[in-house]
Amino acid sequence: MEQILNLIYQELLEIRKTLSSGVLPPIQTPSPAITYGEWAGRFVEKYKAPKAKHSYLVEINRYLKNDIIPAFGGLLLSEITTELLENFLHAIPSDSKRSHVSAILSESLRKANDLRYVPFNPFLGVEFKRYENPALGALTHSEYMRFLSFVQIEKDMYDLSKTLLMTGLRQGEALALQPSDFDFERKEVHISKSYERLTGNLVKPKTKAGFRTIPIESPLIAIIKRRLAPNNERIFPYRSDSVSRWFSKRLKRLKLDFSGHILRHTFITNCYELEIPPYAVQVWSGHSKQEQAKTYLTLRRAEDFYKTEIVEYTLALKKRVSVIGKI
Repeated sequence: MEQILNLIYQELLEIRKTLSSGVLPPIQTPSPAITYGEWAGRFVEKYKAPKAKHSYLVEINRYLKNDIIPAFGGLLLSEITTELLENFLHAIPSDSKRSHVSAILSESLRKANDLRYVPFNPFLGVEFKRYENPALGALTHSEYMRFLSFVQIEKDMYDLSKTLLMTGLRQGEALALQPSDFDFERKEVHISKSYERLTGNLVKPKTKAGFRTIPIESPLIAIIKRRLAPNNERIFPYRSDSVSRWFSKRLKRLKLDFSGHILRHTFITNCYELEIPPYAVQVWSGHSKQEQAKTYLTLRRAEDFYKTEIVEYTLALKKRVSVIGKI
C-alpha cells in the first residue's frame, strides 16, 4: 500500500512540475488516418440512415456527391481546417444550398470529434452568411379569391386549392388524403400521413403534432364526396413536383410571387384574424408550439377585409370550437 501511495505522489509531483513550466503535454487521442470521404460514408450509413427519412437521405447524399466530397473527400479529417471550410462555403453562391451543405459538414465533423477521430471540431469557428427563410406572409382576401377565380376552369386544382385554404394542410398532407381519412358524420378529417415528394410513398408525419384531427364543414365535404374513388385511392392523385410547378406558374401569372404553401399561411392568418383560439389553430395546423403558427401570420389592413366564402367557412369552424368550450 505504501508503495502505491508513493507512486501516486511521484506522479503528482510530475504533474505539478509540468504545470509550473507552463508547457502542457499533448492530448493523446486515437486519431486514425481516415479521409473525410471514408468518414462521410460511415457517418451517413451508421448515424443518419437508421433514423432519417428516405427523401432527406437522398438530399444528404446528393450534396455529398456533388459538392462536399469533391472538395474534402481526399483530405484526412485532421487536414480540414476552419479556414478551408470558410473559403469553401463563401464560394457557394446560393444561400439555401450553402445552408444545407454547412449543416452536413457541421454535423459530420461534430460526430468525428465526439469519436475522437479529430482532436477538435474545425467547424466551430466557421463564420459565413446563413440562409434566412423568406417571410412568405399570406394572401389577402381579395388576392386568394382572385386566384380561385383564375383557376376555376381547372377543376382538379381548384378543388385542391380550396381544400388547402379550408384546412391549412401542407401540400404533401393534402396529396396523401384518402376516403378512409374522412368521417363525414362527425365532419372531421384525420391526418396521419404525407405524400413524399421524391419517392411518391405515403409516410408518417415528422412529429406527433402532425397526427391530428381537423373539423370540416359542408362546402369542403361536398368537394371531397364528388372526388371519392374506389379502392381507397388518393383524393388528389397527383405528383408533388407537378403540383408545385402548377401553383408557381398560376400565382406568377397573377403577379403573386409565392408557392402553393402560401395557401396554408393564408388559412392560419384567417384563423387568427377571425379570433379562433390559438390552441385550436396550433392543433389544426399540426404545430408542436403556438409560436410556430405565429411565424406564418401577416398583419392585414382593415380595408383589406372581405367577407368571402372562405371567411364564412372559417367562421363555421370557429363555432365548432366555441361549442366545445361551453361544454
